[in-house]
Amino acid sequence: MGLIFRSIVSAFFLGSAIALAADDLQFEVASVRGPTHPFVGIMKGGPGTSDPERISYTHVSMGRLISTAFGKRGDEVIAPDWVYESDAFTVPVCDVEAKVPRGATKGQAEEMMRNLLKSRFHLAYHFVKKDFDGYELVIGKGGPKLTPAAPPNGPAPERPGVVIGGAGMQRDKDGYPDLPPGYPAFRGMALNGRMLTSVRSQPVSVLEDLLQLPLSRQGPVRVVDHTGLSGKYDFKLEYAQITRDQDINDLLASAVAAVRKLGLDLKATKVPVDVMVIDHVDQTPAGN
Repeated sequence: MGLIFRSIVSAFFLGSAIALAADDLQFEVASVRGPTHPFVGIMKGGPGTSDPERISYTHVSMGRLISTAFGKRGDEVIAPDWVYESDAFTVPVCDVEAKVPRGATKGQAEEMMRNLLKSRFHLAYHFVKKDFDGYELVIGKGGPKLTPAAPPNGPAPERPGVVIGGAGMQRDKDGYPDLPPGYPAFRGMALNGRMLTSVRSQPVSVLEDLLQLPLSRQGPVRVVDHTGLSGKYDFKLEYAQITRDQDINDLLASAVAAVRKLGLDLKATKVPVDVMVIDHVDQTPAGN
């Protein structure tokens, strides 16, 4: 394994992010330290979260930094073994602390992180096209059966966003996680061999992520939204709970049935993806 490191980056950015070109969106690095012991990473903050002006990443691998900055899954990146090492106790990790300019978008914050990786870790890469097995999410024969998102009613949830499982989660009368309307979130929990997921104030494209769980049992797949629906919706999703010895065809049928209840459908297809090839990346960040 390569050198285990820890990089603490404090970043301050002055001025308007909106007016700057992509290459100019830079974090101003204050300090870098290391090494330390590896650990499973925690990633908090940034645009789109409850703390949009601060990014705090603790014990995060290079693979997670690259995936987050470039929006790539692990199988969409060809990199040295250590970048996506699965052993949390040997993989090199780093800490990133950054202040994000007020009003910066999620895309701009990602560009800042990309530029940070280039300047501090000398990241170099190129892209190649690759076809992946996948599914096209389309509108079903009877039309969509989706409920437009309800307006807020009650206080914002203490844990907004994505939660799968969790002790003490309140359920509605049908056993689904009970979420207050008007606040973007989705939460899922297993009950009697079924996975029950509640979705609030989300676009249909959220199914691209939610369907990864039941469909990935047959290997890595992609789901692409071709419904043309642009609104925000409230809906529920139910499919078979995944078990080790479960038949793959049963899982697929369960996922298709769940989607059809929403007036949508899944069609098998090939999904072209820009795969990122890492030409070079340092394990140890450049000094101040």
